[in-house]
Amino acid sequence: MSILITACPRSATKYVSELYQARGIDLRHDRLGRDGVVSWCLGNGIPSGELPPWHGPIHRFEPTTVMHLVRDPWACISSLTTIGSWNWIKRQLRIPLRVRVTTPMLCAWFWVSWNRAIRRAWPQAGIVRVEELPSRELPRNERAHRRVRPRHLPDWLATEVLETARALGCETAQSEAA
Repeated sequence: MSILITACPRSATKYVSELYQARGIDLRHDRLGRDGVVSWCLGNGIPSGELPPWHGPIHRFEPTTVMHLVRDPWACISSLTTIGSWNWIKRQLRIPLRVRVTTPMLCAWFWVSWNRAIRRAWPQAGIVRVEELPSRELPRNERAHRRVRPRHLPDWLATEVLETARALGCETAQSEAA
């Protein structure tokens, strides 16, 4: 059996890899292990070409089991604001924003687009909520970032986030919107 666990960046993929490895299942973070891989970079499918420079090679990988890891959107979007380089990400998505784009807007649109891309590329994937994972407290991004909320976004984009969150079963997202 070969397993792929994918997600939007900043959705605890490294933590999930560590959980599996602690249980003797070789799912490595951004590197193909004996049992599969945990990687957000494979969210829109197995690329035939370029992977980001930090990612290990993926050759002839055909997962038999795919899981879509989903983190609370507002926590994930907030953490995404600390990403240093968006070069590889921007090449993967067409970002249709035609207005002055703030960092929270870019991060929110990316969260929506990437999670939708995962559902298109892996429609059979089961959804796993990060907040429901076992064990120790989830890792926190040590970089300072402000918490992004719907009020930080244009109404249409906040609606896109909430609708996508609802489709992914993120009930906490609706309560955060109030």
